Amino acid sequence: MRPVFLFMLLLFFFTSVKANEPVKGKAIAFIQNKNQWQQQILFTANLPQGWLFLEQNQLTYNFLEPAYFNIEDNPAEISAKKESFKGHAFRIKFVGANPQAKVTAASKLPGYRNYFIGREAATWATGVPAFEEITYAGLFPNIDLHLYQAGNNLKYDYVVAPRGQISLIRMQYDGVNKLALQNGRLNIQTSVNEIIEEKPYAYQIINGIKKEIPCVFTLAQNTVGFKVTGPYNPNLPLIIDPEVIFVTYAGASSGLSANCATGDAAGNVYFASRTLGLIYPVSPGAYQTQRRGNNNAITKLTPDGKTLVYATYLGGSGNDEYPLSLVVNPQNELIILGHTSSFDFPVSATALDKTLGGARDYFVSRLSADGTTLVASTLLGGGEEEGGVIGSTPAKLALDGTGNIYVGGCTQSFDFRIVNGFQSARKGGVDGIVCKLNSSLTTLIWSTFIGGEAEDLIYDIKVGSAGNIYVAGGTTSAEFPTTNGVVQKTRLSQRDGFLAIIGPTGNQLQAATYLGTRQNDFVKALDIDKDGNIYAAGYTNGSYPITPGTYGTANSTGGYFIHKLNGTLTGTAFSTHLGSNNTFVEKAPTAFRVNACGNIYLAGYGLTAAPLSADALEQTSKTMSVCHLDTDAKRLVYGSYLGGTETQAHTHLANSSLITEDGVLYQIECTYSRDQPVTAGAYDGTYFSSPDGAVTKFKFTPVLINQVKALAEAPPVSCAPYTVSFKNNSEHGLTYTWNFNDNSPNSNEANPSHTFQQPGNYRVKLLALNPASCIPRDSVFINVVVAEPLTPALPQEVLYLCNQQLTLDAGNPGFNYLWSTGATTQNITVAEPGTYTVKISLGACQITDSITVASPLPKLEVPTIFTPNQDGRNDYFVIRNSGVNTKLKIYNRWGHLVYQSNNYQNDWDGRNVTQGTYFYHVESAENCTTKKGWLEIVW
Repeated sequence: MRPVFLFMLLLFFFTSVKANEPVKGKAIAFIQNKNQWQQQILFTANLPQGWLFLEQNQLTYNFLEPAYFNIEDNPAEISAKKESFKGHAFRIKFVGANPQAKVTAASKLPGYRNYFIGREAATWATGVPAFEEITYAGLFPNIDLHLYQAGNNLKYDYVVAPRGQISLIRMQYDGVNKLALQNGRLNIQTSVNEIIEEKPYAYQIINGIKKEIPCVFTLAQNTVGFKVTGPYNPNLPLIIDPEVIFVTYAGASSGLSANCATGDAAGNVYFASRTLGLIYPVSPGAYQTQRRGNNNAITKLTPDGKTLVYATYLGGSGNDEYPLSLVVNPQNELIILGHTSSFDFPVSATALDKTLGGARDYFVSRLSADGTTLVASTLLGGGEEEGGVIGSTPAKLALDGTGNIYVGGCTQSFDFRIVNGFQSARKGGVDGIVCKLNSSLTTLIWSTFIGGEAEDLIYDIKVGSAGNIYVAGGTTSAEFPTTNGVVQKTRLSQRDGFLAIIGPTGNQLQAATYLGTRQNDFVKALDIDKDGNIYAAGYTNGSYPITPGTYGTANSTGGYFIHKLNGTLTGTAFSTHLGSNNTFVEKAPTAFRVNACGNIYLAGYGLTAAPLSADALEQTSKTMSVCHLDTDAKRLVYGSYLGGTETQAHTHLANSSLITEDGVLYQIECTYSRDQPVTAGAYDGTYFSSPDGAVTKFKFTPVLINQVKALAEAPPVSCAPYTVSFKNNSEHGLTYTWNFNDNSPNSNEANPSHTFQQPGNYRVKLLALNPASCIPRDSVFINVVVAEPLTPALPQEVLYLCNQQLTLDAGNPGFNYLWSTGATTQNITVAEPGTYTVKISLGACQITDSITVASPLPKLEVPTIFTPNQDGRNDYFVIRNSGVNTKLKIYNRWGHLVYQSNNYQNDWDGRNVTQGTYFYHVESAENCTTKKGWLEIVW
C-alpha cells in the first residue's frame, strides 16, 4: 500500500504588526485594527513589497526595496551590517470627502489573529478578524468606495448612486515621484517601484444586463478623478472599476523564514516562522530605513490543511526573533521555544526571567488552546548570546508527564544560571545547556552546561520513562565529557555527533558518547524505544558504518545515518547510512520517530540520492525526502522524495518538524521552489514570496503487525433507563475490560450489554490486552449520553383559538422536534382548528404528543335575574353558550363567596341564599370569555 499524501500547501506570509499574515486564496486581505496598531489605522492590507493602510479620510501606501525583505540569506551577516534600505510612502487623500464616512468590512475570512507584540498588554489584541472587502459608505455625496481583491491585484470600485455627481470624486496623490496618464492607464512611480491603475471600466445594470459606460481618468496636477465620456442613465447606479497592478517588485514580498511544525492529538497543524514587521510611514515620499524588528508568527490549521484556526504573533522590537521548536501539551496548549534580542519581549507577570541578559536570549512561551491568551512566557539566558547562528543552530523542547518543560540548546554565556547541574561552569566558546522548568515558567527546577573547550550544540532532547533526559547534537570539542565504556570515547573528526544521558535531577551525567566518522558528522534527532534503546539520526560527510543484515546505501559519501544503541550507550545494535549527497550543502533530518513497534520513520532535506521504494510518490530529486524502515532497519518499507525542484531547496539545519507515533509527518519547509505539489483546497496554494513556506502533512502506511488497537463505537443517544449493546471493533486484542463509569462492576466480555439507569454523560473505557503484541495494551474512551426520560408536555384538554392564534409548546428542551405542520422547533404558533401532533426525539429516544385546537363557542349570555321558586320556569341561573369547563363564582354584597363551581352545568338554584342582589364572575375557556356583573334573585 502507498502512503497517504494528506496535503501540501504554500504559505505566503504577508506582514502585519511585526509579523506576517497568511491568507487563504487571498493575496490581499483587510485586517482590522483592534488597538494593535496606531489609532488612525482602521485596516491594513499586505501588498507585494509593502502595505496599504486604510484610514478614515485617506489611503496610505508604504513600499520598500526588495532587499529589505530578504531575511534568509546570511541572517547573522545582515543583522550585523545594519544596512540602510530605500523606502517610499505616498498617500491618497479624498478631497472634499465626508470626514465621517462609515467604513465597514464584509466577507470575513476564516480564523482570527492574536497579537502579543511588546511587553505592554494594553497594545495586545486577540480575536482580530480579516475581511475580503471594505466599503467607505457615503465617502462623497451619493458615492461609496468599495475595496477588494481580484486575482492577486487590489481592486476598488466607486459606486455612484442615482443623482450622484462623478465630478465629486477627487483623489490627491501626495508623495509620489511621478503621476501620469499613459494609454488611458494611471502610472504611479515611486523610488522603489511602479504601480499601474488600469483604464477604468464603468458599467450600469440596465434591465438585468451589464452595460459598459465609457469612462476615463482625469488628472490635474496630482489630483485624479473620473469622467464619463458617453451616455449613461443618471437615475441608475454607476460602477467605476479600476484595477491596481504592482510591477517591478522583483518577486519580493514581506520576508519569511519558516522553521518548525508540529501537530496535536486531533491532527491540527501548527507551524512557526520568523517574519518582518509592518512599517507605518511618518510622512509621504522617499526615505531610508534599517530593517525593523522581526517577530514569530505561529499558525494553526485544521487537520485537512484547508482552514485557518488562528494566527498568533509574538515578539518585541528586536531583529533576532526566531522560532526553534513547537510542542503541544495534553491541554492542547502550544509551547514555543525560540530566541529573541528584544528587551520588550512579552513575558508573564511571574516569569522566571523578565530581563534580556545579553545580545540574544532564548524565550519559552505557552499559548492557550485557542491562541488568544499568553498563559506563560519567560526569557532564558545569561549575559552573552544564546542560540547560535539564526536558522542553522537548532534547539528543542520536551515535556514530561506532569507538564514540566525541558529545553536543550546552547549558550556563550559564562553566567547562564545553573541550578544543581552536573557541569556548573562553561568550558568553551559555546556549550550546550539543558534546563528543566515548571509548566508555569516561573521556576528553573534544574539546569546544567554540557560541553568541552570548543563548540557544543544540543539539537534534540527527549524525556525517558524513568525521568532520565536524553540529548543529542554536534561538537567540535576534543574534551567533550564522554563516559567510560561507551561506543565511541574519543572524537574522530573535526566535528562529531554526540549522545548523552542525564539523570532526572540534573546533577548526574549517566552516559555520554561521540558518534561519527573520519569526516564531519552531527546527530540531529534521537528517539527511545519501549525497551530503553536509543536511536540517533543525523548527517555525515563521510561513510557511516552499515552493520550486516541492515538496509543501507553502501559505498556512499554524505547522507543520513541511523544508529541504534543500548540504554547505556555501551553497545551498538545496528547502524546504517542512507542516501548520498554530492553537494557542498549539509543536509539535515527534520523529523525522526521510532514507534512502539519498532518502525523507523525519517524525514529530511532531499539528498542527491535518497532511499527510494518502487511505490515512491516522487522518484526524481526534490527538496525533501522521507524514509520508512522496519524493525532494526532490516528493510526499506518506503522511501520517496517530496516537495519541489531540488535545485530550489533552502536548507535550515534548525528545522524542527514532527512524525507522530502512528506515522504522520508534519513538515515545514522554507523553499524557493515554485512547483510544490499543492493539494486541492489547501489553505494557500500560491507561491508568492521568495522564499515561501511549504507545509506538508504526510502519512506513512503502517506495517501490518499484531499491534493492539482498542476501538469501539459510541451508541446513539437515548433516554433512561438505557440498555446499550456495546460493539467492540478492537484489533489483535485477547482480553478486554469495560469500565462503564456508573459505579457498576467492570465487564470482561468482548461485547457486553449494560443498562444505564440514570440520565447523564458516561465516559466508558475499553481496555484491550495482548501480552504477545509489541504494544500489549491500548485503551479507548467512548461517550454514552443518557437523556432524561421524555414526558408529554402538551395539555390534554382541548385548547381554543381565542386570539386568532395560539402558541403550542412541546416542552423537553434540547431535543429534536417534528410537528405535523413540518415545523422543527419546540414551539409553534397555530391559527387554524385541528389536531396537531409532534414527534420528540434524541437519538433512539422518542415519543409522540398531540393536542386538539378548536374554534371558540359563541359569546356567553348571562342573565341578570332568576326566580328559584320551583315553578318550573327560570328556577336556575342559566348561562347560555357555556362549555363544559365554565368557572363560576357568586359573591354577596359584602364580597363573601356564596357559590363556586369549576365545571358549571347551569345547575345553581340559589336556594342557599336569600333574595337580593349578588355579583357573579364567570370564566369560559371554550368561549374565550371572562365576564363580571350583577344578578337579582327574586323568590
